[in-house]
Amino acid sequence: MRLPDLSSHIISERCLMADAYTVYWTHERCAALRRLGWKGRRLELLFGGPHHSEPSFISAGVRAGDMLYPIAVRSGELYIVGSARVRRILTLDDYIEQLTTLFADHLDAPEEEACQHSSSSRYGRALTPFERYCAAHPEVAALAPTCTSEVVECEESTPLRFDLSIPPDLLARLRYRSRRRERDLSRHLRDGRLKNTLALQGIYRLSESSAREVEALLQTSADAASKC
Repeated sequence: MRLPDLSSHIISERCLMADAYTVYWTHERCAALRRLGWKGRRLELLFGGPHHSEPSFISAGVRAGDMLYPIAVRSGELYIVGSARVRRILTLDDYIEQLTTLFADHLDAPEEEACQHSSSSRYGRALTPFERYCAAHPEVAALAPTCTSEVVECEESTPLRFDLSIPPDLLARLRYRSRRRERDLSRHLRDGRLKNTLALQGIYRLSESSAREVEALLQTSADAASKC
């Protein structure tokens, strides 16, 4: 999905200190992305919604300038799939309105839309063309598997990969923070491996030290790969 030039759009949140969040991806989503050739591609968009299977970035507190780290779990190991910085977050209806050319083939004719959606919300009118677009573009549908209500435009993303696991020592140090407290994954670990994914499912903010370590791991791995 090609993005328009939105360089003139200035967001005051960039002036705030950026946070970092992990975004949990299921094994099924990762398998679909690998099958669709996403390995090595960079994220331009992510999608959020009202359901646990596709949670809301806005509700999680994500803002423009924040870093996002898609993660996955396989055989008790935690994998960093990639990273991307948030350029901005739009509601689905605003996104559809701003990219009418992209969605032109999936929009109803004006008279048909007036008939079908005269009493529906802007979101309802946007959902139909978006679902049609996803049906025609499975590579997008893999990132938006359920009800979608918001679109995250990304920048500075790294190529997606499915082989970078977090070492057990870093996994033991990993911390998440809310407004009230920090938490680790100790209750969910056994012998350096995750017993379950309950503490990771969703969008969660990393502590500052953990965010630095995760970013360093990605950078070190990328530097090593570039020398091969």
